[in-house]
Amino acid sequence: NTDHCEQKPPTNARYLSSQNRFVMGTAVTTGVPSVRNIVDRWYIDTGVTLPAGLTLNSQTGEISGIPTVTCDLTFFTISAENESGTTQAMLSIEVRKGQCMAEGVFPVTYVGETAVYECSSQGSYVGTQKRGCILGSENGEWQNASGFCVSVPILIMIVLVVIMIIIVVI
Repeated sequence: NTDHCEQKPPTNARYLSSQNRFVMGTAVTTGVPSVRNIVDRWYIDTGVTLPAGLTLNSQTGEISGIPTVTCDLTFFTISAENESGTTQAMLSIEVRKGQCMAEGVFPVTYVGETAVYECSSQGSYVGTQKRGCILGSENGEWQNASGFCVSVPILIMIVLVVIMIIIVVI
């Protein structure tokens, strides 16, 4: 019989990470926060909205979803309550555009953009290489490079060989 029992108020609510940096367009989560005692409901203050695409699970306190727009670092207070009281957990969320990390001759590049490398920047080379950055499951991922770089002396040798073959054939 629990007629004379009183629920203890929730205390010590906190998320595993108080700073959450998410990539737009990827599935993300804060994880389920820890809290002492029973929680009947998790909520965020009226008028406060999470970044577009993210939702707060009122049963578990987890914030998850697929963010659809970027947002600067923003601080949120999430409340946990039961009939005896309320506690709060603080966290921050930033949503950024995905990016491919610098690799070889290609610099850091944002998702949806193409990095272009001019071979002449290596010295006596000609040609261009391009590499697109696409959204992966957690961040940007490089596509295979297209184009190539050719050494000018090797190119001259190839042209001379072709000319000699034409002369011999004629």
